[in-house]
Amino acid sequence: MGLHEKLKHAKISEEIISYVLNKGFSKLDFSLETTKSKTTFIITLYDVSIDLEDELKKDLYCERDKELEEYGWDLQSDDSLCTLHTLGLLIDEYKFEKLEDKYIIKFYRYY
Repeated sequence: MGLHEKLKHAKISEEIISYVLNKGFSKLDFSLETTKSKTTFIITLYDVSIDLEDELKKDLYCERDKELEEYGWDLQSDDSLCTLHTLGLLIDEYKFEKLEDKYIIKFYRYY
């Protein structure tokens, strides 16, 4: 794993949770699993009346930048409530699943 990996995990977790809270979700579960090959961040949201899938696609507009994440990720601004500035630079992919009564979103970082 690279430089400051635990701090990156904390930043990713914070950004995911802040994002969904700002979107109006009030009940959620969050988990993190780290293996040798990847880290998976899983958030389960319990209000499917809030349409999140299209907004997430729009707001998560960046792609992972390994050079920036090693040397400059902590210098980025935290002044946005609606977009995921840092998250898009720190994850490789995500999967969105809508079930009858909840959303399950998984974010992946590969090593």
